[in-house]
Amino acid sequence: MTGYAGLSGSAGLAEKHARELAGKLPAWLIRMPAVQLAAQAGSRREDTGEECPAPGTGSGAAEEAEDAAFREAVCRVPVGEGGVLEALWHLADAARDALGWPYAGVDISLEAIPIRQETIEICEVLGADPYRIPSGGNLVVMEDGWRTSGRVIGHLTRSKKRILRGREGIRYLNRPEDHRADTPEGSAE
Repeated sequence: MTGYAGLSGSAGLAEKHARELAGKLPAWLIRMPAVQLAAQAGSRREDTGEECPAPGTGSGAAEEAEDAAFREAVCRVPVGEGGVLEALWHLADAARDALGWPYAGVDISLEAIPIRQETIEICEVLGADPYRIPSGGNLVVMEDGWRTSGRVIGHLTRSKKRILRGREGIRYLNRPEDHRADTPEGSAE
């Protein structure tokens, strides 16, 4: 996965619910998702969401090799309005189709999903699920042996099960519904 889960959603929630949050969280924490989102946007290519190295870092050949590996990933799904969990559902479907398997599931570690503490705090106060709010500009990627920018959060399986492993044990990913049902007042925008 590239980027942070729920970052754009928490920035939107912080802006929309600034007064409610002001009485419960420090001002710097409320502003931080917008700051991080701006920094993340500055390090991405607009058209693909691929992470870009800072200018003048690394060798051109190494950067080209990583870009080529990313473009040749078996499949990739943008993490959008429905958050990382919706994207994982769609990734399993895309992988099934790309590989020609009768079934494809995922086995994901929730603790491995990159998420900022500010996102967790804002969502906790507002009763939102940080894994189901917008994460604009991020991708979940299924790779075939190549390492691209991002973090490994799980693996693909040849079963129907879409497993989420966390501290509380195992739960299963549900088919995506209207993602706005998981955010306060019906929308994170």
